[in-house]
Amino acid sequence: MVIAMVSYQEVIAGMPKWFWVLTAFSYGAIIGSFNNVLIYRLPREMSIVFPPSHCPVCKRKLKPWHNIPIISYILLRGRCAYCGAPIPIRYLVVEVLTATAFALSVAYFGLSLQALKWIIFSAIAIPIIFIDWEWQIIPDELNLAMALGGITYLALLSLKHKSTYPLIMGIGNGILYALTFALIYYLGRLVFKKEALGIGDIKLAFGLGLFLIYPHLTFTSMFLSFFIGAVVGGALFIYKATQEKKKLGKLHDKISWEAWTLGLLSIPLGDVLREYWIYQEDVRNSFYVAFGPFLILGTLIAGIWGDKLIRWYLQTILGIY
Repeated sequence: MVIAMVSYQEVIAGMPKWFWVLTAFSYGAIIGSFNNVLIYRLPREMSIVFPPSHCPVCKRKLKPWHNIPIISYILLRGRCAYCGAPIPIRYLVVEVLTATAFALSVAYFGLSLQALKWIIFSAIAIPIIFIDWEWQIIPDELNLAMALGGITYLALLSLKHKSTYPLIMGIGNGILYALTFALIYYLGRLVFKKEALGIGDIKLAFGLGLFLIYPHLTFTSMFLSFFIGAVVGGALFIYKATQEKKKLGKLHDKISWEAWTLGLLSIPLGDVLREYWIYQEDVRNSFYVAFGPFLILGTLIAGIWGDKLIRWYLQTILGIY
C-alpha cells in the first residue's frame, strides 16, 4: 500500500483562485471592522481595547452577533439592536472597502508577496484616509504602523531575493520622500506664514516611500497626489464659494479672477491646503482639505501602475522612449 504525500504547496496550488479571493475578502471584512474601531477611537484618544464594543448612544455592550462584519449592519438595518439609534453608514463602507481591497489584491497579484504588500498597505491606509478627512490629523500610531508595515515588506522582499538591496533602497526612498515634504513644510511656513503641510504628512511620506522603494515612483506618486488634490480641492473650493453666493452677492462682482486663480493654483500643496487670498472687504479667508488621502491614492496608483504611466508619458507625450 502506497500513501501519496502531498506538500502544502501542492494543496495551495490546487485550490481555485476564487477561494483565495473570497478568503481575502472575509479577512478584509474582519480587519475593516477593526478599522472602524481605530477610526472612531484614535482621534478621540480612547483605548482601542477598553471598553469593549458598545453603542455610543445607549452605552450597552454589543453581543458577538452584533459585530459580524457587513452582515450585522445589513441585518440590523443600520440601527442599534438595543436603542435603535442609527449606525453611521461609514461602518459598512469601511468594512466593504477593506474587504474589497484585500480581495482585489489577491485577484490581481495572486498568492504573492506583491499581494501581501497591498493588503498590508490598504489595511493601514484606509483608517488614515477616514481619520484625516474628518479630523485633519494622522495619528502617530497609524504612521508608525505604516512604517513598520513597509519595513516588514522590504525585509520579506530582501529575504526572497537574498539581498539587502530592496531594504536599503526602500529606507533611503522613505527618507527622501519625508525630506521632500519637510522642505515643502518649511517653505510653506516661510511663504504663507503658516504650516503648508501637517507634520503627520511628513511622517506618512516616510512610510509611503518604503512601499514605493524607488525614487522615480516616489516622484510619480507626488505628482499624482498634487494633481488629484488640485482637482478635488478645486471642485470643493468652487462648491463652497457657490454655497456662499447669497452672502457674497454675485461672485464675479465680489471675487476677482486673480483671486480665483491664486486659490485654485495654491490648492495641491498641503494637508491643510494653502491659504489663498479672496479680497472681500479686506478679509483673509482660509480653505482646508486633508491631503493625506490624496497622498495615499497617489502612492497606490504609482505603486501599481507607475512604470506603465511613465512609459506611456515618455512614448506618447514626449516621444523619446
